[in-house]
Amino acid sequence: MSAFYGERHPDGPFATLIAVAATYCSPDAYDGAYEDLISRARAPDPGDQEIRAFTAELQQALADPGQLPGDELFDAVDYGDGSDEAFLRRLWQDLYGDQPSTPGAGAGPHRAVDAAYYEDLAGRLYGLLIGLDEQLDREDARQLHHFIEVGEYDLALEEIAGALAQAKTPIADQERSDMLALTATMNIDNLVPRALGFCPRAG
Repeated sequence: MSAFYGERHPDGPFATLIAVAATYCSPDAYDGAYEDLISRARAPDPGDQEIRAFTAELQQALADPGQLPGDELFDAVDYGDGSDEAFLRRLWQDLYGDQPSTPGAGAGPHRAVDAAYYEDLAGRLYGLLIGLDEQLDREDARQLHHFIEVGEYDLALEEIAGALAQAKTPIADQERSDMLALTATMNIDNLVPRALGFCPRAG
């Protein structure tokens, strides 16, 4: 039934969460599907963007289950937990154990600092997208916006750099500097600098 939601609302909220949950958690799922989801979530392939988006949307839904669209999750999964929140909490526990489900959770006095940090990252990434509006394909930009919205900041930055590199898009020194600064701030690998190496200097 998740396909119906995905077809009706391809860019709707929690579309990836609902689709993956339906595929692996519904009564119609194939034998061993739930175990496959656990393995996929705990040891994701580097290029598995779907499972990364799924995890981010799961975190977002746990932070505020009221954001979930109507009964779409229940219709897709037909869980017996009594509520979306109870199902999602069980799912998170099975997939990730005692790992906090929200950035900064359990961090005590550092939690407000963490929130400000993530808000700053989101703002800088949104600003980067706005500045690169003419260089990015509209569909790519929409997907990148979604990654930022659900908190997949490292994936968003890597995908921005990858899209620019693939098209060998000329970029301004400021944009290059902003992306390298974000790479350092987020302490991610050197994929972004490598990708930017394919982008000539604009102007």
